[in-house]
Amino acid sequence: MKVLIVGAGVAGLAVGWRLASAGIPVEILERGLAGRGATWASAGMIASGAELGTEKNAVAHFAHEARAKWPRFAQDLEAASGRRIDYRETGSLMAATNADKARDLEHRAAELAREGVAAAWVDAAELRRACEIQTRGHLLHLREGYLETRGRADALSDLIVQSAPAFAALLTSVARLEGHVGGDVGAAARHAERTLSVSGGAITDIVKLVGIHELPSADAERLFVPYLDALERLVDYVDGWSAR
Repeated sequence: MKVLIVGAGVAGLAVGWRLASAGIPVEILERGLAGRGATWASAGMIASGAELGTEKNAVAHFAHEARAKWPRFAQDLEAASGRRIDYRETGSLMAATNADKARDLEHRAAELAREGVAAAWVDAAELRRACEIQTRGHLLHLREGYLETRGRADALSDLIVQSAPAFAALLTSVARLEGHVGGDVGAAARHAERTLSVSGGAITDIVKLVGIHELPSADAERLFVPYLDALERLVDYVDGWSAR
């Protein structure tokens, strides 16, 4: 018996992999590019708690159960493929765009907390303080990481690639705090470049590395100085929030 799977997104490929591992013949059909449908739209997020809240229906139960099993699945996939997939448990940030949305989210946070979910309402002032600390911490990490490379280009490549996801998340938080509520990290990067007067796409070049595992040494050496300069400008900018 052969199993036919329609759709080469994360769900179809995962099911196909598990079936093939069990010795079952599998064929996967995809009308476009693998992973460029619903998987691409979801951007790798697994946020059943944030999206479904305290719903008790069968779909919600299935989503929460699948979410709980994902870390083990990620470990199995990394072991089988020999590649990192950069799975990280970072939580979800839901931004309120107006007063009504703020009241709704504050109520939802309280409901989730009562259900045992680690949820909390964070006002803009607290988020700004957290963002300021995160920005300074990222700069410190980049400076110390550079010293630890001891001039090795391969180590510099690893430093840049491994820091890119946190930098992208930081830029998204800054953009949201300034009223740009979309989750597009590319737009957040362009907003930062305009705000900080960073030319040459230096910030965009770094966020494009999210999900990339290898960076040529020549590219790392070209990117590092503009990356560090942009981050220093960002630190100065967020430190000035309280004065604006």
